[in-house]
Amino acid sequence: MANKNDTSERRQYTRFITKGGVVISMNSRFGELIDISFGGLSFRYLGNDEWPAEAAEGMLFGDDDFCWPKVPLKTVSDTVIENEAYEGSRSVRRRSMVFGDLSAKQMHQLVDFIQTNTVDIVLTDNKES
Repeated sequence: MANKNDTSERRQYTRFITKGGVVISMNSRFGELIDISFGGLSFRYLGNDEWPAEAAEGMLFGDDDFCWPKVPLKTVSDTVIENEAYEGSRSVRRRSMVFGDLSAKQMHQLVDFIQTNTVDIVLTDNKES
C-alpha cells in the first residue's frame, strides 16, 4: 500500500515552467508554452476544437531570438482549461505532447532551450508526459 505522505515525483522527467512569451507553432497555429521537460511539453491555445491528434513537427520560439524548428511531437492530451475563456466565445485549451525521437543535435537544442527559456520553478505531480 502506498504511503499517503509520499511526495516523490512520479514523472519520468522534471518539468520546468517556461517564461512568458515562449511560443510554439504547428500547422499555422500558435500556442503559449506552459512547461517543458526532457520528455515533452504543454501549451495553451485558443480554440473551440482540438488540434489534429496525429504526430507533427512543431517550431519553438523563445528568448534571444531562439528558434528550434522541426521538433517531432505527438499529442498526449488536449483539454479545456476550466474557468478560462477569451471574450466568452473561444475556450482556452491545454495540449500536452511528448517528443518523438530526438537526434543528438536536437537534444542539445532542447538543453539550450530549457536553460534559456524557463524560470527556476519546477513542477511536480502524478501525471505522465
